Amino acid sequence: MSFKVICKNDKAMPKDFPAAYWIEYGEVYTVVDSKKMANNRMATGYKLEEIDMPADCPYQYFLANRFVPYNDEADKALQELMDEVNEIVPEVQGIVAQRTVITCGGSCRPHQSLLDRKLGEVGNSYRS
Repeated sequence: MSFKVICKNDKAMPKDFPAAYWIEYGEVYTVVDSKKMANNRMATGYKLEEIDMPADCPYQYFLANRFVPYNDEADKALQELMDEVNEIVPEVQGIVAQRTVITCGGSCRPHQSLLDRKLGEVGNSYRS
């Protein structure tokens, strides 16, 4: 049985590991086998379908704690949410900028000149 995982940690590659076969942060991989690795304190290791390690390489498995389960549906929902947030953020930034101009009063010099210009159009009688 195979399942998908996503790499959450690609740091600390072993010195003698062939770099061309190393995992990449954020990439999705398919686990085709798992086993306890005696030379690594019996930690669980994953063999990945996408990485075809040479047969003579001493490394055939990656530590399982470098990965988290990947869920297509959850990823799609998260992407939709992020797209929605990205659409809303510019609108919110505009509202915040307008509110800052109005509420900072005389104590906020960068925004005060804009406030003065806006109020100057209707007269500068707001100050006593």
